[in-house]
Formats: sequence, structure tokens, C-alpha cells
Amino acid sequence: MINILEKFLKIKDIKNYGQLTFYLGTFFLASALPISIIFFLISIIIFFSNNKLHPAKDKYLQILFACITFIIFSNLNTIFLTRQSSLIRNNLIWLDLFNWIPLFLIFISAQKYLQYKFQRLIFTRVLIAGTIPVLVSCALQYWFKIYGPFEIFNGLIVWFQKELSSSEDGIAGLFSNSNYAGFWLSSVLPFVITEQLTNKNILRKLILFILLFLFTYFIILTASRNAFLGILITLAFIFRKNLKYNLSFFLATIISSSLFIYFNQKLLETNLTKSILEINLIKRLLFLDREWGYGNPFHRIDIYTNGLKLIRERPFWGYGPSSFQAISEMNEGSGDITHLHNFPLEIAFNYGIPLAIILTSLVSYLLIKSWTKINLNRNLDYYFTTNISWFTASFIVTFSHLLDVTYYDGKISILIWIFLAGLKCIIEEDVNKSKSFKNIY
Repeated sequence: MINILEKFLKIKDIKNYGQLTFYLGTFFLASALPISIIFFLISIIIFFSNNKLHPAKDKYLQILFACITFIIFSNLNTIFLTRQSSLIRNNLIWLDLFNWIPLFLIFISAQKYLQYKFQRLIFTRVLIAGTIPVLVSCALQYWFKIYGPFEIFNGLIVWFQKELSSSEDGIAGLFSNSNYAGFWLSSVLPFVITEQLTNKNILRKLILFILLFLFTYFIILTASRNAFLGILITLAFIFRKNLKYNLSFFLATIISSSLFIYFNQKLLETNLTKSILEINLIKRLLFLDREWGYGNPFHRIDIYTNGLKLIRERPFWGYGPSSFQAISEMNEGSGDITHLHNFPLEIAFNYGIPLAIILTSLVSYLLIKSWTKINLNRNLDYYFTTNISWFTASFIVTFSHLLDVTYYDGKISILIWIFLAGLKCIIEEDVNKSKSFKNIY
């Protein structure tokens, strides 16, 4: 990676500083979000200071402007025309714009920094390096029972490191929730696998194998169903044509599971911690946990059903952001559920069906078109390998949002929109031109 950075990031003008700060933002994204945001903001400012946008010619810009329009009108409708404004503070409604407009700017600017395959390759390597603190935090939490939260800069940067004996799920490391940790690890996993398979340096290959083991191991410990599905999706896309690697990875997963049980018995001293992790893992695997509600009248299907009923009452503008819990409770639902656990439904509930259709169509289009482009050029190994792992990671983050909503964690939403920007770059990339970068690795 250092050689690539030296070849590409020869700081001759301000544009290359934009590329550098984009990578620095990526490196700090998982472990230090405020620092990451500063670097991303610099990269965005540099991009817009050196590039002119043409909304009349760019259908993606038109789609994003349409999304912003719907969100703003939905918020105005919530504040001035409906009774929901009394349930949600107005400042929270406007703060919700930060979940969208800055992310749209990242989507637009990131395309410049992911335009070519070798730029995306550097990004994936920086992302892997930036995820190592997540692995360290998981090890500290689970193996060494070092608990937080740890804060610096007056709480701007927080590593949660929750005490396992009080955790309802699996390990979460520096994240506030085990599902977030599982999401992050499973979305980076495809890049670790392709790096391990394609790297020819023996030492690096060994290091990457250790990382691959740790990623799989800690994904299991998060007890996140979506993260488990991420492993299966990775198998389906990356190894679909190679039975040997399929079996190898499957065996590695089984070994990791066995080691999970072994270390759980040997390293954890309290029966309470041990039982919580094991019981929750089994319950979540068998869909018997409290969320899915085996024996509970308000299980996941009930959430969807209740949400659909409410959406039908306000189909065009929705109820406003973060309003599901209050509205559901008013309509004799459960006040314990904060969102609909399905992102298209969540968007339809908050902002209306039109916006949900627009965003769902945009993501679906990017996935389908990039998949077609990648498979048309699958015989070009230098082109196919990185791009198929990029598609796999993008598919994982998209699929997981059909079963849960982790978008509102800033780290995750930034990563999602960068992945989508990369898909757009894959679609528009000139494959013949990318041959000139074939030997840059």
C-alpha cells in the first residue's frame, strides 16, 4: 500500500491533498469519527473548489436534489401542519438533515477519489488498516475484560467497551451496539479475503490470514444475525466459482466457532458472562431472542405490519424523522421499539413513500448495473477481484438494512455512501483505460 501511495499521492497540487485527506478520513472512520469527519470535510471542500457540477446533465444529482426536496418538505409538514411536531422537538427534526445532506456530498465527492480501480484498492487497504482498532477493542473487551467507556476530547471520541456481564447481546468493542460492530466487520470482511487470496508476499499473506481469522472470530462473537448473513453472502459472491476456497473458508468458520466455545470456557471467569454470551448467541441464531419475539405478541412481523398500517394513513409526507416509537405507542403499539427494522419502511414512515421509492430505486440500480458490468469483465482478473469484493460489501450493507436499521450511526452511514459512490465509479469506469493501472500493484 505504501508503494501505491508513493506513486499516486505526489503532492503537486491541492487536488492530491483531497485524495490524501479522503484516505485519512477513511482510516479514522471506525475509531475516531470526529477526526474522520474533519478529513472528509477537507476532501469535500477541495473537490467542490476544483470541480463544477452540472445538475442538468447528471441524473444522480437530480435524484439527490429530489431527495433533499422531499426530506425538507416532509420536515416542514411535520412542524407546521401535523400534530406530530408536539411529539418531536423541532431542532431534532432539522438536525435530521445531517443524516442526509452531508452524506450526499460525500457520495458526490467520493466519486472523484474512487474513480479508478487502483484508487478503490488503496481505499480498501486503508479501510482494513482503520478497522484494526475495532479488532483490538473487541479483544480488550472479550479476552481481557477491559471495559469503558473511554473518552477523549470531552467525549467527542468514545470507545464504549461495554461490560459483558451487563450486555444483552454479543461483544461490541468500541461500538455502542453489537449489531453495529457485526455490521462493520462483515462489510470489511470481503476486502480482507480478496487481499489474502491475491497477495503474493508470504509475510503479508500470513498477516492477512490472521486478520481473516480475527474478523470471522469476532463476527461470531457479536451474535449478530446480519453479520452471520454477511459471511454467507461473502461466500456466495467471492467464492461461487471455486469450491476449494469455499470449503476452506467454511472450515475456517467452523474452526473459529469451535475456538469461540473453547476461549469462552477458558478465558471468561464468571458464569454469568459466559452464560449471557452463549445463550444470546444460540437464541439469536435460532431467532428466539426478544427482538423476534418467540412467544412475544409484538415480534418483527408485528413491527412491519403496524408500520405498514401507519404508512397507509400518511403515505406521501410521512410522520417525520425518529417518530415511530411515539406514534406507535399512541396507536397501542409497543413503546420499546424505536424503528421499523427495515430501511425502506423506515424511510416511507418518516418521509413518505415517494422518497422511499426514489432511494430504493437508486440503490437497486447501482447494485444491478455494477453487477452486470463486473460480470461482463470477469475474465480480467486485475479488474474483477477488487470490484467483486466492493460489490459484495455493498450488497451486505444493503441487505442488512432490509432486516435492521444501523444507518443512523455516523460511521456506518458514511461507509454506506462511500460504497455506493464506488459502485457508480465501477459502472462508469472505462475498463480499457483501467488496463494502464494493471501493474501498479
